[in-house]
Amino acid sequence: MAGRTLPFLLFGGAAAASVGLPVQLETRSSVTSRLANVHVSVARSIEGPITVAYGPCSSSSVQDAHHVLGQSAGSVSDSTRLVWVVPEDTESGGCLSAWDSAGMLVGRSEPQTVQNNKKRRAEKRAGMCWVVVELGSELLTT
Repeated sequence: MAGRTLPFLLFGGAAAASVGLPVQLETRSSVTSRLANVHVSVARSIEGPITVAYGPCSSSSVQDAHHVLGQSAGSVSDSTRLVWVVPEDTESGGCLSAWDSAGMLVGRSEPQTVQNNKKRRAEKRAGMCWVVVELGSELLTT
């Protein structure tokens, strides 16, 4: 059944699952935009839906999460991808966690590097303004 994709309902980095947990979550790169692919690998079948959330790496329940990325439509036994719609107020350094229907942790990523989108846009705008100011001053001095 390799390559089969299970549907995820969307709500809306680097990673090896915690040792001994059946679900591995990884983004495979820093999160630098509002959308990121989360690769979900399952070592053994999980009965019932799993919920994937982002929050503190020490969270002990899905309620500790900053936000929920999505929930599988049913039991999960294959690898799949989930699109993460990253909220603007997401802080870097948290982890992706997978929780089963009983609320038990079944997977956790390494800490994620999330670039603050507001800061990036402000830096882009500041860079654009700088170019305009330089061009303007060059025009004045010529």
